[in-house]
Amino acid sequence: MKRIFYTEAAYLLGTLLCALGVTLLFHTYFPPAAYELAVKELTRKTGLKMHRIKTAYGCVSCGAAVILSFVFFGAGSLSGSGGGPFSARW
Repeated sequence: MKRIFYTEAAYLLGTLLCALGVTLLFHTYFPPAAYELAVKELTRKTGLKMHRIKTAYGCVSCGAAVILSFVFFGAGSLSGSGGGPFSARW
């Protein structure tokens, strides 16, 4: 019984700390991922529309993943670069 109490207390504390962390992140106005920050800054610097920058950034990232897969895993392998990146775009 005591172990269950500690487990539930730890779960509750972890949930509250996670919620606090998300709240603090939103109040800093930082994007949650580096990808979004890069797209935002490229949009601001170039003046192009955000959807164009996102598409170009996604294509470049996917191409880099395919090239790195060939370099590190051999020419016949596409490890980690299946249909997911392509289907996620549409």
